[in-house]
Amino acid sequence: MPCERGTLVQASDGLPARCVGPWSADKLYYIENYLNIVSVAMKNKFRNRAYIDLFAGPGLCVVDEDSREIKGSPLISLSVPHQFTQYHFVEADNRTMAALKERVARFAPQTAVKYYSGDANVLIPELVKNLPSSSQSLSVAFIDPTGLDFRFESLRLLTQGRKVDLIYLFPEGMDIKRNLDTYLGQSRSPLDEALGTDEWRPRALARRGIQIVGEDQHWDEVGRPIVEVFRKQLRALDYVDVKLGSEIVVRNRRNAPLYYLVFASKHELGHKFWDDIRKISSTGQIGWW
Repeated sequence: MPCERGTLVQASDGLPARCVGPWSADKLYYIENYLNIVSVAMKNKFRNRAYIDLFAGPGLCVVDEDSREIKGSPLISLSVPHQFTQYHFVEADNRTMAALKERVARFAPQTAVKYYSGDANVLIPELVKNLPSSSQSLSVAFIDPTGLDFRFESLRLLTQGRKVDLIYLFPEGMDIKRNLDTYLGQSRSPLDEALGTDEWRPRALARRGIQIVGEDQHWDEVGRPIVEVFRKQLRALDYVDVKLGSEIVVRNRRNAPLYYLVFASKHELGHKFWDDIRKISSTGQIGWW
């Protein structure tokens, strides 16, 4: 029986899991490949290596169309060849957090994990106090909100003075597409907060007429300029080599763009790793972009 996307359903282990669309498996494919590369390549280069998951979820997903179960990002991060030295999982929903804690305890009982229950924006100051700050430290942060739930100022606090590789799911096709007119009508919208600027407004207005209602293929012409603003903002956080075009576009069943996986690193090696993993799609297609 297909499940309803976004809801919690009982998985085979008896714990709640999140029902997701098949495109979530595509997203997690790239996350897994990047974390695997970093875990091997960086294990002897950085004494302290932290993995941060700001919207962690229950640790297991159920695909709506065929009920198959796939690991969520927390369990993927714990499955790498060489584990990170620190794990930080943030989750706002109490039931989801309880399931995550129990799964992690079963899956990796010897691994020390710090849990943060609540709004990631509120908890960032506490989390950063627990992060290694020396030059011998590297963090990888996966930011996977369901909407525009993470403020740019929180991102600034997380990354300031630290080597943090970012894998950011920018939900332009899920949230922005549905709410663009509303955001344009607000003086300080969630999109302004997520981007840390209002520079997106003239770009969105200039392309607004391109979008044809009901034809998703035109949305990319509106959404991509907004992602360009986000990339510009990342450069202000010392991500000086955020290359436009290196994002991975994740699409739905109709091939319409749902969101971009935006990657940023403060070191060129991070971008090399990202370019390596994006060369092969989740279906095995080489050079698919």
